[in-house]
Amino acid sequence: MQTKIRLNHSGMTLIEILITLTMIAVLSTLAMASYSNLVKRMRIFVATSELHSGLLYSRSEALKYGGNVIICRSINSQTPTPTCEGAPSDPLTNSGWGDGWIIFHDRDADAKVSEDDTILRVQGKLFSRPDQGAILPSPNRKLIRFNSLGQVYGTYIQFAIGQVHSQADIENNRYICIASGGRARVDRKICNAK
Repeated sequence: MQTKIRLNHSGMTLIEILITLTMIAVLSTLAMASYSNLVKRMRIFVATSELHSGLLYSRSEALKYGGNVIICRSINSQTPTPTCEGAPSDPLTNSGWGDGWIIFHDRDADAKVSEDDTILRVQGKLFSRPDQGAILPSPNRKLIRFNSLGQVYGTYIQFAIGQVHSQADIENNRYICIASGGRARVDRKICNAK
């Protein structure tokens, strides 16, 4: 009687390994692209929410304090003595209002944070580099002052929030529109000055 020994080969061929590795590489590439886009959208969403919240808060505090509440761009908002930034928002050199801002009650009405003023809230950097995103006001303003009725001084203001260096990501951009009445609203389209 002859006994047949059956050998079971376990393992994979080189072709099977290469196909598996190729599939893993393709799926990883797709996942990383989706994740990268999600991170970009979330940065813009957070920046939009923070600024919109800050504008609403400034308006309500102006009603409470009887006016002279200012929100201003600041690159040193989280230092012990924050100041309003003097340079204009420029996407080539800075992130505009994405560098941070200060909300304060300007008691002496000099549009500067001074000893007698009350700092109500500060916001630190939202974008570490201009290519990550920027918050750009139009017209280019360094500060917004709310009066006792919660209205803004000046004309209609728009903040564009997004990656200004990338046309591919323009659909992720958001806009905050502020009419002279002081109300701020968020939109996906460029604001219409009405």
